[in-house]
Amino acid sequence: MPRMLSHFDGPLRRPWPWVGLVALVAALLPAVPIDETRYLTVAWELQHNDGFALLTLNGRPYLDKPPLLFWLIGLAWHVCGHSIWAARMVSLAAAAGTIALLGAIERRLIDGGHHRPLAPWILLPFVLFDAFSGSVMFDVPLCFFVAGSLLALIHWLRDGHAVAFVLLFACAALGMLMKGPVVAVHLIGPILLSPWWNAPHPPRPWRIGLAVAALLLSCLPLTWWAASAAAEVDHVPVFETLRHQAFGRVTDSFAHRRGPYWYLLLLPPLFLPWILWIRWRPFAHGARAAGRDPRMRFGVASSAVALLLFSLISGKQLHYLLPLLPGASLILAAIVNAQPETIDHRRPAYAILLATVACAWPVALAWSGRNEHAGWLPTAVAAFALLALAMFVSARRYRGIETTSVASLCIVVALLLQLGAVLRRSPNVDDLAGYVRDLRQRGVPLVALDDEPGMVGFLARLPEPLPVVDAADAARWATENPEGIALIHGGKSQPPAGALLVVKLADGWEGLVPAPIVRRGDY
Repeated sequence: MPRMLSHFDGPLRRPWPWVGLVALVAALLPAVPIDETRYLTVAWELQHNDGFALLTLNGRPYLDKPPLLFWLIGLAWHVCGHSIWAARMVSLAAAAGTIALLGAIERRLIDGGHHRPLAPWILLPFVLFDAFSGSVMFDVPLCFFVAGSLLALIHWLRDGHAVAFVLLFACAALGMLMKGPVVAVHLIGPILLSPWWNAPHPPRPWRIGLAVAALLLSCLPLTWWAASAAAEVDHVPVFETLRHQAFGRVTDSFAHRRGPYWYLLLLPPLFLPWILWIRWRPFAHGARAAGRDPRMRFGVASSAVALLLFSLISGKQLHYLLPLLPGASLILAAIVNAQPETIDHRRPAYAILLATVACAWPVALAWSGRNEHAGWLPTAVAAFALLALAMFVSARRYRGIETTSVASLCIVVALLLQLGAVLRRSPNVDDLAGYVRDLRQRGVPLVALDDEPGMVGFLARLPEPLPVVDAADAARWATENPEGIALIHGGKSQPPAGALLVVKLADGWEGLVPAPIVRRGDY
C-alpha cells in the first residue's frame, strides 16, 4: 500500500487539473433557475439574432450585462454543440485558469525560489468557487480576468515591461466586457497600496499612474459595445446603457438591497471548507508572524479593500465576492507558511464519514421504492466514487496542504451533486420546457407575460422567442385566444389551481396557465 500511494504524488504536483472533478457537477446537474436559465436563453437568442452586439431576452433588449460571457458560450456551442454542459465549460475553464494564474502570482510575490505555491491548493476546494465553476454565471470567468490583471500588475510595477502593461489593459478590458466596471473595485486596492505590499521593490510613481490609466482605458471596449447595442434600440442613449448594466443593479438595487454589514455575516460560509479545518490558536500566531509576507500584504490589498467597497454598495449577493477568494487564498497561504500547524489535516476524514451518510440517505430512499428519489442514483454513485477517492488521498502517510485540498474538493463536489439532485424533483424546469415545446408543435397559442425571466427559451430550443404580452393586456389576449396558454412567472403567491404545470422556485413559481384563468386574473 505505501508503494502504491507513493505513485500518487505526481497528480499532487499541479492543482489546476483537479478542477476536472467539478465537471461532474456540470455534466450531471440540470440548469438552475433563475439566473442560469436566463443566461442560457440570452446566449441562445444571440445565436439566432442578426447582430452580435444587441442581447435579447424573450425577444426584448437585455442590457443588464455585458456580452463577453454570451460570446464565449456561443463559441463553446460552435465547437461542442448546443448543450448545458458545453456552456458550463466556459466557467470550468476559467476556474482552472484562475488557479494556474494564482500559482504564478504567488511565485512572483515570493520571487520564485524553492517554495511550492500554497495559494492555488487553498483556492481549489472553496465551496462557493466550486459551486459556480460548474454553472453558467459571470463570477468565475471574472475571477480569471481579475487574476490575470493582478499578475500583469505585479510584473508592470516591478519590472516596467511594456508587455505587462498591455496585458494589464487587455485583462481589465475583458473583465469589463465580462461584468462591467466592477473590475475596478478589485484592482484599485492593489494599485493604490502597491508601495505597501511591494515594499522590498518600491514601484516608481509614474508606473502607478500608468496602471490607473490602463484601468481607465480598459473601459473603452465596454463603451464601444454599449454604443453598438444602444444604436439598435430606439430611444436608449449610450450613457443609459452603460449606467444600467454597470451600476444600476448594484447602486440602485431593489432585488438584492442589503445593509453594509451583510457581507461580514456571510464570511464564514464564504470560507468553507477551510474554516472547518483551521486551528485558531496557531492561526493567530501565524497571522502575526506573516505580517511582512508579501503574500499576506497583497492578499489584504486585493481582498479587504474590495470587501469594504462592496459593503458600501446597496446591491449584494454572496457570489459577487468570488473574485476575492484568490486574495484570501494568498493570506491563508502566508499564514500556513509561517505556522504549518494552522491546518488540522485529520479533520477531513471525519467530514468524509458524515458526507458518506448524507449521500447514502437518498440511495436508501430510492431502494425503498420512493420513485421521486430514483433520479438521485446516478449522482449518488458519482458522489460515492468521489468520497472513496477522498479516503484514498487522506490515507497517505504524508498529510499536507495538497492532500487536504484534494480530499476537501472531493467532499465538496460530492455534496454539491447531492444538493443539486434536489433540483431533479418532478416537476422541474426541464419538464416545463418539454411541455412548452410540445404545445408549440401542436400549434397552441402561447405567450409569455412580460416579467417571465427566459426560463425555457434555451431548454425548449425555441427557434424564436415566445410572444410577450404585458400584464395590462393579458386579459384582452386571453379573450381573443380562449384556447391559448400563458407562461407566467409568479411571486410569493400560490399558483392557480387550474395551471397545467407548475414549477416551484426559490422566489415563487413558474407555470403554464390556460387563457380562461388569465382572463379572470386568478394568478
